[in-house]
Amino acid sequence: MQRVMNNIFNTCCRAEFGNFNFGAAGYAAGIPAKILLMGAGWAQSRAGTSRPEWSRWYKDAPYGDDPQDQYWIEDGVKYAIENGY
Repeated sequence: MQRVMNNIFNTCCRAEFGNFNFGAAGYAAGIPAKILLMGAGWAQSRAGTSRPEWSRWYKDAPYGDDPQDQYWIEDGVKYAIENGY
């Protein structure tokens, strides 16, 4: 796991890792993946940084969130699943 974490810090910017961690930790805590993705969209909407082409947090993917952010959240969820959470 340490090798994976070092690789993430060396190859990704902090925002990407933050989204990855949000997905992994949230899923490990028992929050369903769809709720994590929708919650991220809600936060982006509240921040006023969502775009119309990203839909709405309560509608379709990417739920009002930046699609790149959604990618990293999903990757974190996959990581949690692969590691038994």
